[in-house]
Amino acid sequence: MTAASPHIRRLTLALLASAALAGCSDGRQAPTVLTVAIGIDADQRVDTEQRQNFKERLETLLTEFRQLYPNTRVDLGLYPEETLISAIERRNRSGLQPDLMLMSGVTAEKMLKAGLVDPFPANSTLLHNFEPATLNRVRNAQGQLAGLPVLLMTQISCFDRRRMPRPPRNLEALIAASASGQTVGLTVEPSNLLWTAGSLGAIPAINQILTGQTLGAAERSALMGWLRWLQQANSQQDVSFFANQMAADSEFTAGRLSWIPCRSVSVPL
Repeated sequence: MTAASPHIRRLTLALLASAALAGCSDGRQAPTVLTVAIGIDADQRVDTEQRQNFKERLETLLTEFRQLYPNTRVDLGLYPEETLISAIERRNRSGLQPDLMLMSGVTAEKMLKAGLVDPFPANSTLLHNFEPATLNRVRNAQGQLAGLPVLLMTQISCFDRRRMPRPPRNLEALIAASASGQTVGLTVEPSNLLWTAGSLGAIPAINQILTGQTLGAAERSALMGWLRWLQQANSQQDVSFFANQMAADSEFTAGRLSWIPCRSVSVPL
């Protein structure tokens, strides 16, 4: 998600002013620096490789922007998502707030609630380009948008064709594959395990529990089915549960796992 700080409007005016003056300059004006803060998951490393990876992705978004403002340089900062809010608060107190922030929808809503960003000033023409359900992920109770969706990280399965020629088509087949000697990696992080609840139809039950509703017979049955599957998976010798996705990814890339769930952003790795 993107969120615009109050400073972004001042930057836009500055960019427009520099564009108007471009014809009168000698072409040697200093580049405009666009400061971008990106929140990353706890299971991602903040290192040179990760920074380069995000910078390459960001270049795709900047291509059209540079057609209007070619003399633009990007200053990229990576922050663990759980520390992003405190980091932005410190930068704001120093007058160094970023011009653009990319973060999860949940963090964007927290930013808006804390007053660190303004509601996204979207109009009906712009909103027409998005599915309503996607926009609702970043819309608060007052109908304000905490940010604008720019990326959906789809959960997919990664499998090693050398060990597993064909991936399992469902969770039952996944358990059967592990029982036949295929090594499977899962994580205990709720955000990386929730897909199993969705696959077994337990999401409505979880939503009802979170909102304090009483479960019906069908929802209770689906929830118990999910918990039984987790218990069954935990009892399998060749199913390993890792503390985070980064550990599972490392084991998979090392060739010690046949199958793991991963996110679409991990495909290049």
